[in-house]
Amino acid sequence: MLSNMHRCLLIPEVLMEIGEFLAEKETEGLGEESDINVNEVDARSVLAFSLTCRAFCGPGLDILWRHLEDIRPLAFAFAGKIDLILAKGDGPGEENEGQECVKLSLTRVPGPSEWGIFHSYSRRVKRLSFGPDFGPLYNTSPSLLAELAAYHPPEFLLPNLSCLAWYYTAAAHFPLLSLLVSPALTSITVMIDQDVNATKLWDILRLSAPALQDVSVSIYELTPSSTTYDSFSQAIRSWPNLSSLQLEESSELFPIPNDDLVYLAQCAKLRELRFAIHSNSITSNIGSSLSNSHFQSLKHLNVQVKCPATLDFAIRMVKSIRPGNLTSLGLESAYPCPSSCFKEFMEAATIHRNLTSLSLRMTFESHDVTRRNPNSYVVAETIAPALKLTVLENFSLFGIPLHLTRDMLEKMAQSWPHIKSLTCCEWGAEERNSTLLSLTDLEVLAAGCQHLRDVWITYKTVFPEDRRLPIRRTSDLELHLDMRYSRIDEPMKTAVYLTNLFPRIKVSGFGSPDLLGRLQSAIELMKEVRSQERQYCA
Repeated sequence: MLSNMHRCLLIPEVLMEIGEFLAEKETEGLGEESDINVNEVDARSVLAFSLTCRAFCGPGLDILWRHLEDIRPLAFAFAGKIDLILAKGDGPGEENEGQECVKLSLTRVPGPSEWGIFHSYSRRVKRLSFGPDFGPLYNTSPSLLAELAAYHPPEFLLPNLSCLAWYYTAAAHFPLLSLLVSPALTSITVMIDQDVNATKLWDILRLSAPALQDVSVSIYELTPSSTTYDSFSQAIRSWPNLSSLQLEESSELFPIPNDDLVYLAQCAKLRELRFAIHSNSITSNIGSSLSNSHFQSLKHLNVQVKCPATLDFAIRMVKSIRPGNLTSLGLESAYPCPSSCFKEFMEAATIHRNLTSLSLRMTFESHDVTRRNPNSYVVAETIAPALKLTVLENFSLFGIPLHLTRDMLEKMAQSWPHIKSLTCCEWGAEERNSTLLSLTDLEVLAAGCQHLRDVWITYKTVFPEDRRLPIRRTSDLELHLDMRYSRIDEPMKTAVYLTNLFPRIKVSGFGSPDLLGRLQSAIELMKEVRSQERQYCA
């Protein structure tokens, strides 16, 4: 077949494009309700493409192996050359102590030819998600990775790995992380618990991954030490192409020291930043030094504040960014902010008219203080400045006591014609006998927000018997319900209402599994009734 192909078709890039097109083409027409796994369709199609001729074999294998959800498939590359055995042993971690689990192991040390087979696959891996699973091979991957690394020649196990997601948080597994970090790595997501020395993490990334561009780290360490900060400072300065930095510490964000924040402000390629402002070391010098020449490429900003001084700095920071640059902005407050501060932050956000995502979140600690004051509601006018953001697609209010009037909802629907996702959830709503956004408010949103696809609301509304049925919409909606304080006793009435608004609605939620299950069953029943009605009318 090769002799009959034009030489232009034998260019590797062209062959790869053919494989990519085939994978995408095969998944077209598969609706969300299909029980066919899209990844399985991709794999079958690309495998058939690879077996067509030798020219397609390489590109096809590249597509099949570029993204792995686990390290185990690479071990099976030895199949036929080395046997793999399944042995039982104690499960790793305190939660599995004394429990039997399966251990995957090689029966002998691979030879050069067998490593050659292994490398023919491992060099194709570009992305790896490495974390615990709960199947029959529970947690076999860490021991298998350690065994492969022990036998492997003195070179990188995955030499071309560019994206790594590490979800083994236990300290016992942390040493294995260094086995997967290589100079080719450009993106990493890491989660580690408080027993892991965070200083070692930053040192590993600094010394072994100089090409990192996207860094997301969740450190469950409540009080970072000075050595941790020193190591962090050295690490970010070793990544000249850093474009995304997301830092989380326990339930809060990781505080960035002032000197490091000034450095990041001058990084020409930084596009995304998620961090907490140091609550005890903000100085006016930093705020005054920020100007439109800083954060020139920043598109996504999420900042956590812990006191009035840090909120004031966050507002100045938003104002200092070149107008129009930001497309995503989030504020998390770890203390009870007054309404005037929220409004000032909103006004600062409106200079960025290209914002498509705006999020305000109040943490548990701050809300525990706020909810004791019944007069601490944030009035609807507080978010009025956000109505100027006419291209907004995602708007989120989480844990904030807010009264939304029907008039305000109508203004939101008119001002945000492109809105796709809306979140309005409040902590402690049962104590104030209030709600942010009820099911009946969906009628207002359904009438004006033609692109609405995703809604989080507090589920507390009881529908009157004489409630009129709204006009049907043909679009889909994913509705997430906060059902912890629900008082609805008639799921069928709710299902009738929702399926009239959104005939293809999908509902999920938390807080009351029994009520959620009854509501989901009622909605599926109403969908079937609607379907039979349409067939009868046809």
